[in-house]
Amino acid sequence: MNKQEDVQTGGCLVLVSLSVQPTHRAALAQAGGVETVARMLVHHRAHPQVQQYACWIFDNMALDEATRLVILDKGGADELRVILAQHRDNPSDASAVGHCLGK
Repeated sequence: MNKQEDVQTGGCLVLVSLSVQPTHRAALAQAGGVETVARMLVHHRAHPQVQQYACWIFDNMALDEATRLVILDKGGADELRVILAQHRDNPSDASAVGHCLGK
């Protein structure tokens, strides 16, 4: 893992921790967190750890209906579909992505 991946992974872990709390999920969505996580999925396709954490963030955020709709509206769903196709062989990743898509 290179330094940029380390930074991205660390940032993802912070967002994973924040996204556990309902009030933080709403604040993340309002502050552009959905768009940021979607960009992480795009720019770090070759980095499984970043991909996994980004999906975990969306999975946590999608626990709230309003935030799930933001994910769907802000392009997160498109990126999650790409990731779902890439991770078909890993049931836990596929389950997390499916939850974010409302499945």
